[in-house]
Formats: sequence, C-alpha cells, structure tokens
Amino acid sequence: CSFDIHDTAAKAFERRDPRGTYKLLMEEPYDRMIAHELLRLATTRNGCKFTSLVHYPSATSLHSFDKRDAVPIELKRRPMKTKYFGEMRSSAKKTARWHKVRAHYVANSMMASLKASAADDEIRSLGLEGPDGDIWGVPTTGGLEINFSAEQRPPTELALTNRTGLTGLTFLMLETTSDLRLEILELVCIDWYFLTTQIQDLLDRVNHGSSALNKKEMVEFFAMLLSRVIDMEGIPKLLNVNLSTAQIRLLQSRMGASFAVLVGAYNGRYRLDLSNLCDRICALRLAQVDNMEQKWLRSVFRRKAEEERKHSKTDRSHEAQLETLLIRLAEGGLSQHGNWTSFRNVKFRGAPVSKHEFPGKFFSHALLDPEHHHGALEFDFTSCSRAPASEKGIGPHALQRIGELCSLDMPTEHMESAADIASQICVRSHGRKSAIGDRLREAAAKTSKAQGLKLTQERENSRSTLLAGAGPQSDGPDGDGDEFQGRFIDRRKFLDMDGLAAWLTEQGVPVGKWTTARERQFLEALHEDICSGHVDLMRPEARNVMPERVMHVLRVRINHATRPIVLTRTCMQHEQDLKGRVTHVQTGTHTNVVWICHKLKIDEGLPVWNVDTAAKRFITEEVFPDMELHIADVRVAERCAFFEEDHAPFLPMSIPGINTVCINHYYDVYVKHLPLVVLSTQDEDGYEVHWNYMPAEEAEQEPIRVDGLSRKILTLKFLTATVYLKCYQLSAICDAVCKSARTTADALDYQAEVIVALLPRIVDVENLHRVFSKLSDRHYTGVKLIGERIGWLNVLSMTNPNYIFDLNLGVYDEWKVANLLTRLALKEPGENFVDNEYCRKWGADPSPGWQLPFRWDDIDYEPVGENDTRGVPREGRLAMKGYTTTVEFHQLRSTLGEYVLLSGIQRPGQAVFEIENDAHLDN
Repeated sequence: CSFDIHDTAAKAFERRDPRGTYKLLMEEPYDRMIAHELLRLATTRNGCKFTSLVHYPSATSLHSFDKRDAVPIELKRRPMKTKYFGEMRSSAKKTARWHKVRAHYVANSMMASLKASAADDEIRSLGLEGPDGDIWGVPTTGGLEINFSAEQRPPTELALTNRTGLTGLTFLMLETTSDLRLEILELVCIDWYFLTTQIQDLLDRVNHGSSALNKKEMVEFFAMLLSRVIDMEGIPKLLNVNLSTAQIRLLQSRMGASFAVLVGAYNGRYRLDLSNLCDRICALRLAQVDNMEQKWLRSVFRRKAEEERKHSKTDRSHEAQLETLLIRLAEGGLSQHGNWTSFRNVKFRGAPVSKHEFPGKFFSHALLDPEHHHGALEFDFTSCSRAPASEKGIGPHALQRIGELCSLDMPTEHMESAADIASQICVRSHGRKSAIGDRLREAAAKTSKAQGLKLTQERENSRSTLLAGAGPQSDGPDGDGDEFQGRFIDRRKFLDMDGLAAWLTEQGVPVGKWTTARERQFLEALHEDICSGHVDLMRPEARNVMPERVMHVLRVRINHATRPIVLTRTCMQHEQDLKGRVTHVQTGTHTNVVWICHKLKIDEGLPVWNVDTAAKRFITEEVFPDMELHIADVRVAERCAFFEEDHAPFLPMSIPGINTVCINHYYDVYVKHLPLVVLSTQDEDGYEVHWNYMPAEEAEQEPIRVDGLSRKILTLKFLTATVYLKCYQLSAICDAVCKSARTTADALDYQAEVIVALLPRIVDVENLHRVFSKLSDRHYTGVKLIGERIGWLNVLSMTNPNYIFDLNLGVYDEWKVANLLTRLALKEPGENFVDNEYCRKWGADPSPGWQLPFRWDDIDYEPVGENDTRGVPREGRLAMKGYTTTVEFHQLRSTLGEYVLLSGIQRPGQAVFEIENDAHLDN
C-alpha cells in the first residue's frame, strides 16, 4: 500500500458526496469497490438511491458499452417481514421484551446490539430487489452504467454502528497513544453514526483505561461526535452527565450555530460562514431536517387532496368548491414562496436567492463542492413539524427547573401547585464576590496536583505571585521572609495552638486572648482543620483587613445510573459543638440531604488530589464502604466548580474576626449496580442514616451563576430541545424574559426570539393567539417581526385571527393569508378589517376609502368582461389593525384553518423523525 500514488485520470470516489454518473468495469477491483459501496449506500443511507442502473454483460472496456446489449435494472426495497428491524436475529424472550419498551423506534434500535455478521444478514434481508424478485447483487462480469443521487436526508437506524464496529473502535482508542486517539475518531466520524448510549459506552471504556481523556479532550470528543448522533433527544442528557457547565459552554463556543441545531433546536435566525466546517454542518443538518419535514408535509396534504377529489366528484355544493379552493391554496405547504421549504428570507453573499435555486440546487453545489466553500449564508428557519399526539407538555416542576437553569424568574400565576414548587426549591446565596476564588481557579488551571506531588519551588513562587496580585515582597512583624501580602501561611507555624492564637491576635482579629470557653472552641476547631490539611490561612492583601480561612468542599449528588432519580440521605437531627462532636440528639426529627458534603485536603489553597478522583473515592470508601464498589463503577460529572460562599457547610460555619472563603465543587455521581432499595448505613457519629430516592427534577440543584439574557436564551434552547410545552407555559417564559430585559426594545427582541425558538415544541399551536395577544395590543413591530420570521401560516389560527397584519401580496404565504381573511370577511357580518389599508403596489400610497371588493371572491364572483378578474391580486399591500365580526362562523373558520395552516394539521402519531425512519425501512 502506498499513499504516494495519485489517480489523476478521474476524481476519486467520495462516499460523503456519491452523486454522479459512473461507468464501471467489474473486472477492475477499484470499480467493483465503487459499485459495492453505492449498493451499500442505497441500502442503508436515507436519501441515496439509483436513479438509473444499466448492466452491460459483454462490456470489457469503457468503450465497449453497447446499448444493444444494455439490460436496464429497476431496484426497489423489499418490504419488512417483521415489525421491527432486528427481530429476526433476536430470541423470543428478547422480542417480547422489545415490544414493551420500544417507545421510540430509533433510540431503542437493535442495530446497536447486533454483531457485524447478524447486522449484515439483517440488512441483506431488507436489501434491494431486482426484476426477478431476488436481492440484487453486484455482478462479477461486464460493466455498469449508474446514475446515482443523494438527497440530504437525516440518517436512520440502518446507518448505525453495530456492536462489532463499536468494540473495534474501543480497542483502537484504548491501544493508541493519547495524541492519536482524536485523529482516529475524526476518521471514523466520516462515515459512522451512533446512538447516545453507544457514545456513553465508548467514553466509559476509554476513561476507565490507562489514559483517560482530559477536560479539553472531552470537549473535542463531543465536538466530533455530536454531528454523528441519530437519537438527538438523548444529547442533552449525554452532555449533562459527562461535561461540566463550563465545558458545555466551551463546546457551544467551539461548535457555534451547529450546537443548537444538533441538539434539536432548529428554529432561529442564522448567519453562517461556509468556510467554517461547523457552519457547513449546521446548514447540512438543517437541509436534512427540511427535506424530512417536506416529505411529511407533502404526504399530509396529499391525503387531504385525495379525500377532496373523491368527495368533489359527486358533490358540487358551495362547501365542495371551498375545499377545492383550499386544496389549491395548500399547494406549496407553509413555505414563504410556495416551494415547501422551511427556509425563509434567504440571502447568499448579501443577495437574495431565487426559490428555484434554494434549497435544492444550492445544497447540491455550494455546500458539497469544496470550490464553493466560501461566502455568508443568511436565513430564518421555521420547522413545520408538530408535536406527536401522545405528548402533553411538561409539568410545572420541570418548567420551574428550566427557569432556574436559565436564571429566569418564572411567574407562578400560570403554574400548578406553586406553593409545593416553592417548598421544594432551595434558594441559595450566590456568595460574596471575592477575588480569591477567581485566583484559585486560575491557579488550578495552571497547576496539576492529580498525583499529589509537591510543587517545585519555581511553580510555588509563581503561584504565590499570582495570589499576591504580583505585589511587592514585604516582611511581616516577626521579620520572617515567608509572609507576603495575599500569601498562604505555612502550616508549620500553627502546630502549637497558642502560636495560632498569637498569630491571629497579631493580625488584629477582634477577639480577646482566646481564653473564654466559646473562643477556645473556635480556636480548637480551626486548629484541628489546619492540622488535618482541610483549611489554609491567608494573610490579607491590605492592612487592617481580616485574615482569610480558605477551604474546599466537595458536594456530591448520587444519581441512579439508568433512571432519572436521585438518592437522598435522611438522618436524625442532632446538635454539635464547634468541633463537630454530638452534644444533643433531637428525637423524632429528621432532615433530607441531597448534596452530601466532604472536606477536601488542600495545600496552598488548592486541592491536593484531583477532585474527580476524590469524588469517586468518597463514594466508594466513605459513603458506601460495604457495597464493595470499585472506582470504575462510579462515574462523575462536574456541575459547578469553584463556587464561592462566605460560610462553611460544617461547624464552625463562620469564625468571628476571620473571613471564611468556602470554595464548593458540585458533582453529579452515577453509581453502577446501585439498588432501588438502599439499606440504612451509619454516619461517622454512629447514628443511623436512611436512603431514599426522589425524582431528579424535584431534587435540589447546583447553584446557578447569573448570565446575560442572550446566554439565558441559548441555555433555554438547549434545555427545551427535547421537551414539549403548552402555550400558557410559553407565555410564562416570555413574561420571565421581559422581566430580565433592560429596555422595552430588548424585551420585544428577546421575546420574539423565544417564540421563534420554541414554536416546534408547542403542543397546542392553535392557542398561540393567547401569547400574541399581549404583543398585538402594544407592539405592532413585534408582531410584524414574528410574522416575517416565522411566517403567518405557522402561527395563525382561524379560531381567533385578530392580529395586526401588514401583508405583502407579492409574497406567496402572505397572499395565502389574505385569501383566508378575505374568505372569512365575505361570509361573516360586520366591518371585519379594522382600519384597513390597501395599496395596488408595495410601497405606493394607500387607495382612499378602500373597502373589500366582492371580486376578490374566488367562488361566487363571476367576472364581467375580458379585463375583469376574480380572486385576491398577486401584488400590492393589505394592512389592518385587527379582525372583528358580530357573529363568528365556527364551521367556516375550522374548515379554513384545516387545509392551509400549521394549527390545522393533525398531530402525528409519532415524531416526524420516527415517521422518516419507518418510511426508509419500508420504501
């Protein structure tokens, strides 16, 4: 094998872009490989197919393809003989279990559990049939002339990596040096697809090997793999389990706009640089989603059209004519220009793109051809999928939790059981803003103490300078040269408790001579913590400032490995002295603890041991010592590091005259083989501790740092990408966003962004008018903005069409809306269009005294003369400040919305992606 040989005669085969026309000789190994690869792609990859396939049995060279010898071959997929892919290879017991747990088709695919041989047999059984009814295989002689097409469609379970492939990848990752592992992963990601469970298994095995991924490598690991995940609903949990909040934010910055798209938050305004790989991934994923939703939407409207045609053959009534008109209006779907796409307001390199060029031809050239990888692509994307019929929206606890994570003050007037929610949520202080926590965080980033080794003198001096703010050296009162402003004091000075008291007195601590009983308890507790290595004392940076007591505390929350439940510790309340000794037990009183605290040993203000390792050892050796857990059975995920508070969770919580700097490290711990019933244990004082589970969404969460509003909305998109909401919950989120905005203009912009982003997650789209009513009353520009970005066909409900409209009749979807409003106004009594204006040309002056003309009626008006026309004109401007009527025709409104609007589309029985997956297996 030589990599120095280049084929200059023809373009090498590229499986990422297999489109094209091929002339292949089966006697040539390279050509035969291409034929087998095209057959594999047509069998397993959604959107790939043979447009034409001709076999020339007697061809021996590229010039001997005789058309008289041509044998056209038409291939079609063999229908599935079993209900689920993989059942043929599963046992009867496993199949019975499969029927019970298979709620989502793709996420529970058996493909991931099959060996390579079994997976090949299963795929072969679903292969492409030839004209004789048998599975077609690549011939061994002659030539093939192939025209192959590859449409951008989301991958389905047929493209999943099987168990054998994942095992081989794991072996390569474990046996390869750390500097080559990510390169191997990058090569694999060219053609492989995964489930989130497979990625978690791979990550666990790699991190339990001899060389675990560091935090930077973890971010790169997920940056490569997220675009290869099929079950996107599992991505948020996968990231939360394995990455800290800081790492997730770094991943967001690393991936840019593609991050929100890959986790399932499609809607929004995009400005992509096609020279950037992540931006190209974003555009391609949106193109896949768009094609998938187009197919589903076309099938919905096709069924309606077929039903109408059968009905109209025998019915010539006015209702039948109305349905015929609506079927004609439904053509083109919910798109802006009648081409079914969800892309709106598209510009490429600053110029609008024709509807004939975008998205089809554009994604065939500008994104897949390296010569076109440059230029800015701007557009709005509005997903047209509806929530599955089984989804009913999240509960109040989950919504309140989302508000907490986004740092949004969620109003409770729309919530259920608001008092219960408030009682379950622990309000935490964010602590005072001290520079020590930030400096220690910087020092920790530069210092590795994972092996517990002492720092060299050079690094110690460097860190001391950092903590001292690079201040000048100065001798202390005793003339020792080891005391710098802002430096930690050597513990050897405090081996004697009297020496500690003398030093504190010299620092001006406003306590007597440490002679009273309570003062001695404070002193003894502080001395014990210093000698045990859990506390460091720091000299203040300025004179006349109290010294600092610095400590690091590990807080762990124990999670079940496979279920969304958290283990809580219930113990008897008892009084302790300042050294933690029990002095009185309060019988009959208990307290539930979610975050279990543990003091970390520190040296010069930093933990001696790696905090991840300390968390694992704490669980295996101290919390559950009798379970015989191995450290590999525990997986930890940092939630919030270096969170500073001005009090300790242990006694003494504070000491008079000494500032307390408690730096908390919050970790989620996932324990394998953790039973659903955990036996009682004993704490360090010999008292019984009971363990109980509670739902994770109701458990106390880690503290949240306050972010800017744009960051909050980005977090909101991430958290709501896999859940569903009701309109009243969307309204509550909008109210919370308004409270966080500084100005009315900011509130309007961010509110519009929230509505745009969360539209696909709404289960009752027909009630959106309740959310828009607030905007319609006060903010004309806000409603217009949302109408332009989302499209009126996606938000309008004919049950309540009282909006502010400014319609450009030259734009196809706005012309459709004008048709619906006209049809309704012609039938319902009263002056329907409030303060209406009509201009014959967009940008021209309004026609004075204009009233809705009868000739706009497409059904009942008969044209008079050759120049007379009927129907709503295709150019001009129609504006109004609302729609009113004295009598509502409910049946008419229902019929108008059923055919043309998103709110009238019936919710599918399963998610649109699941429908796409089934269609790929069956067609």
